[in-house]
Amino acid sequence: MPLLKPNIMSDILSTPDLSRFGLAEAKINIPSTLASSHSSIDTTHVNDKPKSLPERIPAFGLLMAILSVFCFSIASVIVRILVSLPTLEILVWRSLCQFVVYFVATLVYGYNFFGQPGHRLDLFYRSLSGTISLSAVYIAYRLIPLSDASTIHFASPVFVTNH
Repeated sequence: MPLLKPNIMSDILSTPDLSRFGLAEAKINIPSTLASSHSSIDTTHVNDKPKSLPERIPAFGLLMAILSVFCFSIASVIVRILVSLPTLEILVWRSLCQFVVYFVATLVYGYNFFGQPGHRLDLFYRSLSGTISLSAVYIAYRLIPLSDASTIHFASPVFVTNH
């Protein structure tokens, strides 16, 4: 069931209490895709194709977020333990492993390896900022206590804005 129905704002704005403020005349168009995108399971295309993994497993996104935090915490501990290896060498090996996995996925799904035209510069900036970010985090794991570095790193969603 959608969390937001397309006509709910029109119903709210047409109440007598709001009409004296001139809000009853406001026309709000909520796209039907917005209303259906907030449902947990969209049943409109159930018979068309088999359900994907996120549709079959309840709270799949939450499980993936927990797995991500768990794996990143283990990686942080490993970076802290491997004092004999330089931080950038650890990053190179991590990047090579990621490259292999993502290259195979790109080939399997048939994506353009360099991204869609018109978004390549965006992808370059994202790659550059991600490289600098991960390098800085790994260096921080070496220089300050692991708990402090992890807390600062995982506080990053606080600084992200929605445009």
